[in-house]
Amino acid sequence: MADSLELASRMSGDSVRLILVDNDEEPTTYCCCNRWSRGRKCCCFLLLVFFLPVVAFGLAFIFIAYLPIENPIPVPEWAHGPYKTTEMLVHVGGMYKESGDQDAWTFYPDHNGTFPALAFSHGDGGGGFLLHWAFSGILRMVASHGFVVLAHKSCFWPWDCGTLSHDGGPNYQWRDQARTLVWAASPPSDSDNDSPESRVLSRINRELPMGVFGQSTGGRTSIQAAAAASEGPSGLDYTYINGSCIAAAVALHPDPCIGPHKDWRHGTCDRAPAITKTPLAVFTSELDTTEPAGSAKMNYDAASSTNKIFASMAGVSHIKGTGPIWALYTAAWFHIYLNGESQGDYYFDLIYGNSTRSICSENKNEMQMDEPIEDMCYFEDFVKLDNYC
Repeated sequence: MADSLELASRMSGDSVRLILVDNDEEPTTYCCCNRWSRGRKCCCFLLLVFFLPVVAFGLAFIFIAYLPIENPIPVPEWAHGPYKTTEMLVHVGGMYKESGDQDAWTFYPDHNGTFPALAFSHGDGGGGFLLHWAFSGILRMVASHGFVVLAHKSCFWPWDCGTLSHDGGPNYQWRDQARTLVWAASPPSDSDNDSPESRVLSRINRELPMGVFGQSTGGRTSIQAAAAASEGPSGLDYTYINGSCIAAAVALHPDPCIGPHKDWRHGTCDRAPAITKTPLAVFTSELDTTEPAGSAKMNYDAASSTNKIFASMAGVSHIKGTGPIWALYTAAWFHIYLNGESQGDYYFDLIYGNSTRSICSENKNEMQMDEPIEDMCYFEDFVKLDNYC
C-alpha cells in the first residue's frame, strides 16, 4: 500500500477506541471545504448561496445605481456657471458617529472672491468612498455658479447615523449636514494658512446666509435642517444648527418627511410641516419609483413656508434625475435667497420668470434638452424675507 496505516488502540474506561492514522497525510482542519464529503459539499454550497448574493448586490448597487449619476442626460452649455471650480477633501470633525468618517468634499470657484456656503447631503449608500464618484457632477456645477459646497462623507448607510431601518427610528444624518455649516461658519486658522481647511474657509462669505440641499435621504435631511432653521432658538433641534445661518433649502427626490403613511417604508420623519419660514424647493421626477408615489409633492404641500416651489422632470428615474441638470435651478434658488437676487436678475428669472429657461414657464420646450423639466410645476409668489438669522 502506498499509504501505511497505523493501528492504535486507546483505553477509555471499559471501552476500546480504534483510530486509523494516515502517516502520509498532513493533519487537516475542519473547514467544510477541505474534504469533499457530501455533507461538506452541502456546507460549501450553502456558504456560497449566502455570500454570493451579498457580493453581487453590492456590486450591482454601485455600478448600476451610481455609475451613471454624474451625466445622466445632456446638459446645455448655458446651464453651466461662470466659474471654473476647485475641489479638495477637508477634515470637519464633530460628526454624529465619532468613530465614523469626519471628512467632507468641498467644491468652490477657482476665484479670489468669497461665496455663500452650501451643505449637501447624499442618499443611501452614496457616502464615504462613493460620494465623490456619485455626486461630484452636480456638486461641481452648483459650485460653478458661485458657491462653496461642502458634502459630508459620513452616514454611508442610514443605520450609521441612528436609523435602524426605513420602518422607523430617528435619522440623524441631518445633524452631520448641519455640522458642516457650523464648521463653515468658523474663521480660518491664522496659524496654518496653507492647510486645505484654511483654504476652503477663506473662500466662504460669512456675512451671507447659508443653504442646505441633498438627494433622496439627503433630501429628507435638508427638510429636517430647514425645519430646525424655521423653528429657531425655540426649537428642540436648535443646538445642532446654532452657529450657522440656514436661509434656504433644496430637496432633490426626497424621502417622505410627513409622518407615517399607509404602506410607506420610509420611516417616521415628520418635519416638513415645521418648515414655516425657510424657503423650500422640492425637485423630483416623473419616473421616480424609489420614493412612494406622490410623496415629494406631499413634502411640498406640508411645508407652509411663504416661498416654496415644486417641479418634476418628465421621463427620468430616481438616480438619473439627480444629475447636473438640477444644478442650475438649485443654484438659482440659492442665489435668490442667499445673495438677494431680485426681479430682473438672471437667476431670479430662472425660478419666477417666464422665459424659455424659467423652470415653470410655458415656453420651456425651447430648452432643447432630451427630457423636459416640467411634468408638474407649482410655486408660491415670491415674498421678500428679511432677518434670516
